[in-house]
Amino acid sequence: MRVNAAIRMMSLAGAVFWVTAAATQPAAKPVDIRDLMTASQFENAGLSKLSPQQIQAFNAWLNSYLHTAAETVTAAQPVVPPVSQNTATPVTAPAAASAASFGADTLPSREKEAAQIDSHIAGAFTGWTGETVFKLDNGQLWKQAGPGYFADVRLQHPHVVIKKLAFGYLLTLPGHSETVFVRRLQ
Repeated sequence: MRVNAAIRMMSLAGAVFWVTAAATQPAAKPVDIRDLMTASQFENAGLSKLSPQQIQAFNAWLNSYLHTAAETVTAAQPVVPPVSQNTATPVTAPAAASAASFGADTLPSREKEAAQIDSHIAGAFTGWTGETVFKLDNGQLWKQAGPGYFADVRLQHPHVVIKKLAFGYLLTLPGHSETVFVRRLQ
């Protein structure tokens, strides 16, 4: 039982690490720990036992921590000189929020995006091992961006949900309690 508690706490620490590492820009809305974890992870970590005031205090601390981390990361970034006025920059009309544009903020051109996408992994799925690339039926490619392993699973064409969080994207397999941070490749 102590091993499970240690694993849960390491999972929470890992989530905080990835939040910190990815927090290079201030979030549009405050981060809520309940958005970072699945319901089962929230329950297993013992956070469901906290009162609403305790969760609010934890979220306030987390947002303060992320803000400080983001300032540190931003201060360490090199200054980029302005683009020359002689350089032509294509102008595009803002796209409607859609599954096709989901995750596009990690690509060179930025489009408005939906809060999440529902899709299926193309073909057989055997889990993730640290560097896994996920090819979705909608043509998008996503790569594992966070640590972790999910093995001993063999699924055909499984349903996945990728949700945009304040600091990145979280891939979830509905019906399984496993999640992994991902970034879009194309």
